[in-house]
Amino acid sequence: NTSVHDFDDEYQGNMTMRKAIVVSRNIPAVKTLMDVGTTRSSEFLNKLGIAIKASQLTASSAIGINVSTEQEAAAFSAFANGGTYYKPEYVEKIVTSDGVTHSYKPSGTRAMKKSTAFMMTN
Repeated sequence: NTSVHDFDDEYQGNMTMRKAIVVSRNIPAVKTLMDVGTTRSSEFLNKLGIAIKASQLTASSAIGINVSTEQEAAAFSAFANGGTYYKPEYVEKIVTSDGVTHSYKPSGTRAMKKSTAFMMTN
């Protein structure tokens, strides 16, 4: 029962998701969330390091949710990484006083299909 508007208060009708993302339209985002459902959306967000329950998602969640800049950057990086999510790491290596180096390499997890990541970055 909530009225949704875009920044320009114009409804541009049907459009592809690609165009909706490019021109940042809110209405297609809300309709997509409603079509996909909060359960599947929550599952997808969790794969991107954003721990949110389906019950916490509402129509306005399609426009934005409360996440840190670190979470947002890590989630968006999965698109550029071909669909693999890497949890942010603060330490790459430690060199002890005796010269021993301990390296830490993050291991990624598949968050989405490569084709999905490609479509988002394309």
